[in-house]
Amino acid sequence: PAVAPPPAMRDATEAEIKEHESCPICADDFSEGNGRVVQLAACGSVHPQHEACVARWLATGAGRCAICRASCGVRTGAQPDGTMTDYVEPGALSGFPASSRTRRITYEFEDGVQGPDHPEPGTRYRGTRRDCYLP
Repeated sequence: PAVAPPPAMRDATEAEIKEHESCPICADDFSEGNGRVVQLAACGSVHPQHEACVARWLATGAGRCAICRASCGVRTGAQPDGTMTDYVEPGALSGFPASSRTRRITYEFEDGVQGPDHPEPGTRYRGTRRDCYLP
């Protein structure tokens, strides 16, 4: 998967830099003046990192913070064209309170041919429909 657009970042504060001292990705000390120190906006906790280290990590297609795994940006992949619909239905799933509702997510893909971004370009595949139920 790829990440687009680049995640929102802010400059790490002096207090954050002093508290953490080194980049958790490359382990170099921040005090050595080796690049901009940033904090990813998507992260729920504070862990400053070198901007260049974050960029290299996200360029691998990780799509998540290297430290806390918070999702950064929009994750895309090589799935075929199709639809995803989301319904909230009355009634509970078995084992859940009767007053709760059920979310049903339906994925539908038509028959097709794998494109250039797929594992076997030119190979035909059969479409499918799948339902997922969440309490």
